[in-house]
Formats: sequence, C-alpha cells, structure tokens
Amino acid sequence: MQLPSKIIDISMTLDNETVSDPEIMRPHIEYRSGADNAEMVCEFFPGLKPEDLPDGKGWSWGKLPWSPTTAPTLTRPIISIRSIKKATR
Repeated sequence: MQLPSKIIDISMTLDNETVSDPEIMRPHIEYRSGADNAEMVCEFFPGLKPEDLPDGKGWSWGKLPWSPTTAPTLTRPIISIRSIKKATR
C-alpha cells in the first residue's frame, strides 16, 4: 500500500464554546482547577496534605463524557495512524 504524499490534520481542540456538533451530541467538558483537586491529589499519596502542594493546588483536569457519536470522531486520527503504520510493515 502506498502512503499518501501529504497528511492533512483535521483535528481540533475540544472546548465548551466551539459549536462543532448538534446540541444533543456536543461534548461538554467539566473543568476542575488545581484548587478544586488538592484533596483528591492527597488521596494518592498517604500523609500528603494540601498545604504540602505548590500553592496548595492539585492537578487541573477536565472530565469529558463519551457518547457513541463522539468516540469515533475523537479516536479516528489515532485509528488512521495505526492503520498507516500497519500497512507499512
């Protein structure tokens, strides 16, 4: 199989403001700040207290619920890269 001569990246950053799907299928990211998660981070490390963390903050992260229509769209670039690598072996 011949690889394409040019790969075009059509991926985009996910956020709650960019309208990329109908409302019912739009991803909604629940953002958690470092201040919100100090206690959670301490649970991973026995004896650690929030005041031991830099500025008393834990990890910042986002929670993204998946749906059957969102998952293929988000994973398609990964699947495509794997297919290309497999075809070149």
